Amino acid sequence: MLRLASALLRDRIEAEDVVVDVMIDLVPRLSEIDPEALQSYVRRSTRHACIDLMRRRDRRDSRRALRGTASLRVLDGGEGTPIEAIPSHETLPDDKVIGVEEDRIAVAAIADLPAPIREAVRLYYGMGFTYEEVAEQLDKSRAWVGRALLQARDAVGAKLRQAEDEVSHGA
Repeated sequence: MLRLASALLRDRIEAEDVVVDVMIDLVPRLSEIDPEALQSYVRRSTRHACIDLMRRRDRRDSRRALRGTASLRVLDGGEGTPIEAIPSHETLPDDKVIGVEEDRIAVAAIADLPAPIREAVRLYYGMGFTYEEVAEQLDKSRAWVGRALLQARDAVGAKLRQAEDEVSHGA
């Protein structure tokens, strides 16, 4: 189990946490599981727990990057206008270079999104509106707002992972 989790997560400590969680969930169910299927059940449970952890990590990183862009605003000019980050004055000197680069990547990812989604990002993350307020402003449903913000987080997360991969592989 630990080898599988370590291979998937590439982090021994997180892998150990996943294995412990899987074991805790497994113990009460031991009487329900066919002994011949136990090994595949444990592997599948470990794999699913690792995937869940990676998804939560990606969402957390994407949210952090979006919130880290301080204030977002759409420049006047209609559809297809760029979004720019207004730098935050609360960053520490050591974090400035990384923060500026993450802001640039997040802004580029958001700028590639359709205009209504960019506006949802601006209202929610930049102006602090609730899902309901964003939905009202854009004449959309609350569910649409949730999907739009998820799409934005996914886009930012993908760009951040791509940049991180490029840095770690020397590209």
